[in-house]
Amino acid sequence: MKKIFNVSICLLILACAGKNIEKSDVHYKFGLAYLNTESYYRSLGEFEKALKYNPEDDRIYFGISTFYLKKGDLDNAKKNILKAISLNENNTTYFNTYASILAAKKNYEQASIYWKKVLKDPHYPSHAMIYYNLGYASYEIGKYNDAVHYLEKSLMEDESIIRTHMLLYRTYNQFGKYFDAESALKRALIINPLSATLKLELGKFYYKKGDYGEAAAHFNDIKETTNKSNPEYSEAIEYLKNMGLYNE
Repeated sequence: MKKIFNVSICLLILACAGKNIEKSDVHYKFGLAYLNTESYYRSLGEFEKALKYNPEDDRIYFGISTFYLKKGDLDNAKKNILKAISLNENNTTYFNTYASILAAKKNYEQASIYWKKVLKDPHYPSHAMIYYNLGYASYEIGKYNDAVHYLEKSLMEDESIIRTHMLLYRTYNQFGKYFDAESALKRALIINPLSATLKLELGKFYYKKGDYGEAAAHFNDIKETTNKSNPEYSEAIEYLKNMGLYNE
């Protein structure tokens, strides 16, 4: 009889635990749904309710960390992502979030350690962006050789990301390697021929170099192909005015 009683108690506990997990999951999903809307501030309340039912769910702490990131509260974002990592020590998405918080706090070397851990995950969805992040971190601490290495690796993974080309160009400029800087922008423009951002940057490069014919060609291209509401259009027009090549 005692054994039957003990088994009944265990079954009851398991049933209650299962219901708690279900309730937690409902609030967690509501929190996620709010997180990507203008009512994102409501997500925190849902996540906190979820924790009451299941305080060991790492996903909830990740959600709370993301909420605080949207608010710009890096300290609370850091506290919660570290809790998520403590509960799930192999989640590379958490590593990337933690690294991003560290980088936002200008702790680039520590951030790089965690981004390198992310790269060890063959299933992580975007190695290109992790390589970019490592390149950016290296650039910020003045390790320009490392920056070039990581940015080139990023482009090998995905050459369509304009920001990677732009940072590679700026890195070469820091070296004083102007030919390589020019080549980086030209390569980027071949891949992204409609990018007004790249056209403007290449025009500015030639302008500073004193090659006004090439500069004007890129500025005029922007004038002819870019919407007037775009900031690149306005800046290109200003350069053309300075060169005496634009009359209103």
